[in-house]
Amino acid sequence: MPTLRQRKGAAAATSHSDANPTETETETEFEGGNDSTGISNASSSTSVTAAAAPAKKSDFGVRAIWTLIMVAGFLLLVAAGHVYLVLLVLFLSTGFFREILELKKRREKDSQLPLFFRVINWYFLLVTVYWMYGRWLKGHFAALTIEHPILQFVFQHQPFKSFAMYTLGFVGFVATLQKGFYKYQFGLFAWTHMTLLFIIVQASMMSVNIMDGMMWFFLPCGLVIWNDVFAYIFGRAFGRTPLIKISPKKTWEGFIGAGITTVMWGFVCSYFLTKFEWFYCPQPKIIFEPFADLHCDLPEAIAPRLYQWPPPLVALGMPSTFEASPLVIHSFTLSVFASIIAPFGGFFASGFKRAFKIKDFAETIPGHGGIADRMDCQIIMGVFVYVYRYTFFPAVTALTVPNLLSKIAFLPQEQQLELFETLRDALVARDLISR
Repeated sequence: MPTLRQRKGAAAATSHSDANPTETETETEFEGGNDSTGISNASSSTSVTAAAAPAKKSDFGVRAIWTLIMVAGFLLLVAAGHVYLVLLVLFLSTGFFREILELKKRREKDSQLPLFFRVINWYFLLVTVYWMYGRWLKGHFAALTIEHPILQFVFQHQPFKSFAMYTLGFVGFVATLQKGFYKYQFGLFAWTHMTLLFIIVQASMMSVNIMDGMMWFFLPCGLVIWNDVFAYIFGRAFGRTPLIKISPKKTWEGFIGAGITTVMWGFVCSYFLTKFEWFYCPQPKIIFEPFADLHCDLPEAIAPRLYQWPPPLVALGMPSTFEASPLVIHSFTLSVFASIIAPFGGFFASGFKRAFKIKDFAETIPGHGGIADRMDCQIIMGVFVYVYRYTFFPAVTALTVPNLLSKIAFLPQEQQLELFETLRDALVARDLISR
């Protein structure tokens, strides 16, 4: 039987744990059991330690296998083409949305609310995808839009239709408000909108990056993964100084070491990508044929330019100029962002999980947790690349067939026929075709 002093000590410890919850205390709460003696606690600790070793090896094996599966699958989709990577991003962002949504959903409350409220979160997801993806996809679907009236209906007046769909959802939400559940319903409404803003809207920017040249997706993803891996390696080998309280295992040594190697890898990887049309050519139209050929002129971000060395280096004997692809030069900025800012996406996720006292967002990927656990740094990186390239590599509206078709597709049929006849007569006059 525990003494009065032991009971008071246990009560004080419990009070302290409730006031200052930490990851360690949360784990202890689940693993400590209800033992009341030191002997029982010691024997339990010994048995847990003995059982943990083979379990840890098993977890590492599962994690390694699924890592290889994910890497192989990713490379296969890269080889398959731009459209398949866009579908991957859409699939992952939808899974990300589901995992975050489940943190606030309460099934016992949902069962007492109207059916529309239970699915309204997914309705708003559909509206957001239609709004964000439809804005730029209609240009890529231009040729198909002329051939298929259903696509013309989908993309014509798409902004207004998106707003009308959202308005319908908003009215439906207000109509389903039920006494006794107001706080829960409004909380979930705000939670859904914030999740859509942080995940789906930003993921759509990553999809635009893909269609404008796979290098704008492959390079930033590779930089984030490289930085994460080498932060772990340097942290395990040299880590001594804690970096941030929210993630105690992160160290300054790992942070700095990973940053240096990421910059080096950025130069190498970007130089490699400039050698392959598959990576730097934009995809002007939707092509579902996997492994199709792709050719284009050198984009502005790839065509080599002359750059000047800083005067101090020239004074040391360096040549005054050197030739390089702009992508290689700008990879330095991308690498620095991937090393310094992108990790804070992971720190944000760590704090988020601590707030909900969970280890992982879900168990979607064996050994890795949820999709959100793997995408936490990638989202902010994708948005940065989108903003960066539109700032320093502004898109030039070239007079191309896909651009023209995106306009012609929505002309009235009479004007389409008039355009056809005018173009036909011009080509006949130049002996390019026969009447």
